[in-house]
Amino acid sequence: MKGSAQDVVTSVFRPDSSLLIETPVQLLSCNTLGNCLTFIMAVKETISYLNLNVTILRAEKNPSKDYWSESDCYVILTLPTATAKTYRTTTVSNNNNPEWNETFTFRVPTHVKNILEITLYDEDPFAPDDKFAELLFDVTNLTIGMKETKAFTINPETEGKLLIAFELLQCEDPPCEYLTNGVLVASPFSVLDINLDKLRSNDRLWNKVLKLRGAFCENITIIEQETPKLRFYINRDLETELGVIHFPMETYTNLQPLPANYAGKVSLCIDQDTVDFNMETHEGEGIAIRLDFDIPTQEKEYLKKRSVVVAQALQELFGAPTDPKKVPAIAVVASGGGSRAMTGLLGSLRGLKDIGVLDAVSYITGVSGSTWAMSALYQEANWSQEDMDSVISEKKEQMTKSMLSVFSPEKLQYYREEIAEKEQDGYSVSLIDMLGLVFEQLVFGKKVTSTLSEQQRAVNDGQNPLPIYTAVNMKDMAKGFQSEAEWCEFTPYEVGIQKYGAFVQTEAFGSQFFLGHFVKKLPEVRIPYLIGIWSSAISVSMTQLWTFATGFMPSWGAWLGPEVNNIDVDTEPSTLDTQLICPTTDITSAVTDFFKNRPAIAEMYNFMRGLFMHMDYNQHSSFVAWKAELYYR
Repeated sequence: MKGSAQDVVTSVFRPDSSLLIETPVQLLSCNTLGNCLTFIMAVKETISYLNLNVTILRAEKNPSKDYWSESDCYVILTLPTATAKTYRTTTVSNNNNPEWNETFTFRVPTHVKNILEITLYDEDPFAPDDKFAELLFDVTNLTIGMKETKAFTINPETEGKLLIAFELLQCEDPPCEYLTNGVLVASPFSVLDINLDKLRSNDRLWNKVLKLRGAFCENITIIEQETPKLRFYINRDLETELGVIHFPMETYTNLQPLPANYAGKVSLCIDQDTVDFNMETHEGEGIAIRLDFDIPTQEKEYLKKRSVVVAQALQELFGAPTDPKKVPAIAVVASGGGSRAMTGLLGSLRGLKDIGVLDAVSYITGVSGSTWAMSALYQEANWSQEDMDSVISEKKEQMTKSMLSVFSPEKLQYYREEIAEKEQDGYSVSLIDMLGLVFEQLVFGKKVTSTLSEQQRAVNDGQNPLPIYTAVNMKDMAKGFQSEAEWCEFTPYEVGIQKYGAFVQTEAFGSQFFLGHFVKKLPEVRIPYLIGIWSSAISVSMTQLWTFATGFMPSWGAWLGPEVNNIDVDTEPSTLDTQLICPTTDITSAVTDFFKNRPAIAEMYNFMRGLFMHMDYNQHSSFVAWKAELYYR
């Protein structure tokens, strides 16, 4: 696993996910609410630093990828928790046993999972450079104050090795405060403004791109008529580079970690002329995501009110008084399966209402088709207290109409206009958005303008069970590993991933965040687009389709993608093994793309962008390492 979160949350949703149950609806309960929850708050943690010296010594028995000569090797080093830069050795030409003896120094923060990526390449002047191997090395494996030389296997067949010397030393830089929940770590955040007011007359800058590595956004085009300031959002604790991209040249200068409030200048040489950029930093507003494994305050208030309703329902069912403070937390868990799941959930809820059990339920959670039913019910503020037959009759009428009606010329024009509007709001769009609009017409038969956060009116008085809509986030692991499925939950109050203890307010889901701070607020998406996310039926890969059709994994699954081996196993529970990733050929890569790529996925801006993993994240009591299990029926 890499040390930093990716730019987007890529969600792939399966049509018949069953949440590990075999019936459309299941009731779950526990003795008391307190037994179901973990109460761990985010805290400020003082982070000190270490200096890591990495000396690339030599490679041995490295086979050439060139037909007419030996290899032209170089090494790339990347450590995203320490620097936004990448370091590269010189190229040793025509030598299968190259020697470099080049040293690179990183300032690494303690208490953060620091994974050094080491990549060996063969330079090719007439084609993309060939990658020999990539190593992922956990810096925690090193001992402070000890110089160690490690020989990493880069080719098991030829016994090829890459020799690297490491030295981890104490650093005298003053410590800094990071915010953490024990799994994720939020580095210090700053707003960096670069003043161009006095440079507007310098036509050498016009239409050039100013690039700040690791910032949000990294690239900003300098336009003469626009604002005199360019604004970047940065992790001020990272070493980085500021540069100007002007074809065919790129000019960069190094930037050390910056104070919270800083004013100064940096000089760049552009077209043989030195240009001074005035910079100033200031701290942004407070963190906008919740790093916590507890439920939010609004949900706690809801449960207090709902417990009164539950206590009364239990008293009517069993004839004995029930203390609202001691009622069990009962949940209805609904499976997926398109219209079948929607029908099953609506019928089951009506049955629970008829026998007096529905008011004893505090939560309803669903996926795929069951979210269609939930979305329809929660359009009404008091649905569980009213006659459900009218909702069921309306959905029956909508779902039994001709499928062709949702693809009429008028509907297709409606879809195009709505997708264009969503894109204009600043969102990425995909076929999943189109699918959500189709489901809108199938389920509701009209435009639904409501949002998920507006469903708070249906639960704020405790009058209905709290809905939890679920989807699967497909997280791309480190190169060569299978994607990992993680459950993501949506309520009227928050959206988040319990595995990491990271949540945002529902109305902010889809807005752009960096290091847990707002950088661009987008309007909340309406319910149909979320239905598309919750119930996508066309995001399966060829491998998944084969598994669905035959009931077993295909034989080709084992050899698709690069080979990954643990070459140095560590016994420390919080330390990751050193892993060797051997790349595939271009032909194998193309085959892999065909079998594993998904034809349509939903992408939303990742509210965890820029956050790091804590050094001991995998030992944290609330970190759930299991993967989502998805079944087809």
